[in-house]
Formats: sequence, structure tokens, C-alpha cells
Amino acid sequence: MKRYVSMLKMGLACLSGALVGCTGVNTFTTGARPGETIAVAIGYQQKINRSNLTVSISPQSGSPYTYSPGDARVKMVFQGYPDPVSKLVVADRAHTEYGTAFPDYTFYGWGMNARSLTKGDNDWSQTIVMLDLPTDIAAGAASLQFTSGGVLLNTDSITIDVLPGPATTTHPFTVNGGSQTPYTTVERAPHFIVKFMGPAGTIPNSIEAVFSRTLGSTGDPWVTQGRGDLKNLMWSDNGSEIKVMLTPVKGVPLSSLKDFKLYVTGSVTSLNLTSLKAYDASGNRLSGFDVAITQVN
Repeated sequence: MKRYVSMLKMGLACLSGALVGCTGVNTFTTGARPGETIAVAIGYQQKINRSNLTVSISPQSGSPYTYSPGDARVKMVFQGYPDPVSKLVVADRAHTEYGTAFPDYTFYGWGMNARSLTKGDNDWSQTIVMLDLPTDIAAGAASLQFTSGGVLLNTDSITIDVLPGPATTTHPFTVNGGSQTPYTTVERAPHFIVKFMGPAGTIPNSIEAVFSRTLGSTGDPWVTQGRGDLKNLMWSDNGSEIKVMLTPVKGVPLSSLKDFKLYVTGSVTSLNLTSLKAYDASGNRLSGFDVAITQVN
């Protein structure tokens, strides 16, 4: 199936509609001239960044173009998150319905659909890629493919109309004489993803975990999370270890162990679990829990 690019709001609408299911929607505009910057929504791809992304562009005529990982023409890869008071989030958590007909109608089933596409992870986001078209690309319909490690990321064809005319070097987010630093600051910093594992069907009420860590030559550690409306995160650092305490925001256990996921970032260069304690709502210890730590640079 082939879809042409649409406005930016359509790419962001993927967050509320289908996340990965909207990977064929391109953003900003339906057409661009050679050399101009476009933005493309490629779905729920939180581990994708400029250093592991390959972009293939097939023009209407002529040879295809390949942007290898690190190519300067890929300007930015960032995560777009729904507003915490968006209808998607509120309908999912409060079972409130909005509107009476599409496209305004929103109900809690949309959140269920999003979870089916993120394998149960409530840390919803839409990955947006901003890139420059080749300066010598032929006019006409051009298709784009995004891969990482040989895996195709967009299952639908993403197509943009390349407009006739001279190439331009005008980019909507270029400032300071061409520097891309100001807008790449919204990209993800190097970080560790911490996911908790345990016996099937057992969800703790709270978790206390201690991690040993090392730091780089400058800076401090930082611990954060994707969904602050699901759990309370408290943490401290004593100079060699990070202690984390996780509790539900409503005073009742979370519905999924995946909701305990957190991120450790800042100047942390290594992270290892020292101890973990899980408790039920009555304060009883639960056994069999562990963590999976993934480093993303």
C-alpha cells in the first residue's frame, strides 16, 4: 500500500491512532524540492538513532540514494510523545469517551490498540526522522525505506512528490550559519533502559532496586521514566550506587510489569544491579524478580 506525505499533524496523529500502524505517513508537506528538509514518521522505534539508521530513497527516474548510518543529510531522529492530558491518554486511564464520530471520537480502546503495537509497553511514542532530500534528485514521486541492522522499519511505502525546480539549501530548522546542534538537542541522550522481570501473572505493588554505576569524567547521573502518570519514581545517588523506589500513583498495583520500566542516563557509563526487593500491597516480599539492562548509545 502506498501513501503520500501529509501535514505534520497527521504524523503526530499516529500517536493516538496506531503508532506503528501509521509508519507509512510522512509529515510536513506532500511535496518538497531537491535539497529541502522533510520529516517522516516511522512508528514506534525507540532504539533508532542517526548512528544505526539507513535511509534508501528511490526516485521516479535515476539511481537510488542510500544514506548510511551517520550521514549528515539525516538531520535528526527524535521521539514525539502524546500530551499527558491528551484525549488518548485520558481516555485510556479514565475510560472517558470524547466526541461522537471520527476523527474526534476517542475512547479507551485506542489505548488498547496502542499497547498491542508496542507489545504492552505504555511508554508510547512516535519516532520522527528529519532528513534532507538529495540535491540532484529527479522530479516526481520518490519512495523512502528505513532500515536498521538489515531490518525494514516501515512496512508501508512512504512516498513524497519531488517538485521540479532548482535545488535549495534552505532547511526549516537550520540556524546559526548551518549548525544543526540546536535542534538535535531533542534527540535521545545515551542511556540505559531498565526493565523488570518476574513470575508470570505476579505484579508487585512496589519495587526497590539498587544499582552500582560508574560515571564519565564530568557530569552526574540522572534517572527518569516515560510515563509519570503511571508510577511514582524516587531515586538517590550516594556517589557509587543509585537507589530507586517505584510505587503506583493510585495506591493499587500496576496492571503490567512493563510499567515499571525506567531510564538511567546523564554521565553514567556502566550500570549493574546490586539488589532488588519487590513487595505486594500488604508489604510482603515477593521473590523471583530481576532486571534486564540495555545500553543505548
